[in-house]
Amino acid sequence: MSKQRKTKPGALPICKTANKVLWQLLSAKIHSVTVAEKVLREGGEDGLHQFRVALRRLRTLLRAYRPQFDPGMKIRGQLSTLASSTNQARDLEVLVGWIESEQVDSGISAEILATVVVNLRTLDASDPVAGVDGTAISKCWASTSKKLSKRILKAPRDAS
Repeated sequence: MSKQRKTKPGALPICKTANKVLWQLLSAKIHSVTVAEKVLREGGEDGLHQFRVALRRLRTLLRAYRPQFDPGMKIRGQLSTLASSTNQARDLEVLVGWIESEQVDSGISAEILATVVVNLRTLDASDPVAGVDGTAISKCWASTSKKLSKRILKAPRDAS
């Protein structure tokens, strides 16, 4: 008689149906976006990046499994709007990081580069287009995740 394998924490038992596994994956991705949104809202380091990555993973999973579960055009549109609302702020974040890393090799005085970085950060904080409105993102995500979770709960579990 063979020894029964222990599953890793978070591993899914083999006996589950594909749809049950999909619901668990979707729930986990929704939770990941919620955690990342909280980090973003609280101003945590790399919060914007974490939020965008978690949101992209959720959207990718929804796109890949649309034949099994389609949340609807409205929810897909809300997720797309959330993603695009952070584009310019992330671009600025990456630009600032690049400028800071280039200070040594660029030959441009550190004082000038520091001024550019300060100006970019000021733009990010004051420009509603360039910056991220954490309150608006939180409200939009709360509403969208609630609707998406309801759709998941209503979806058939054992259909193939």
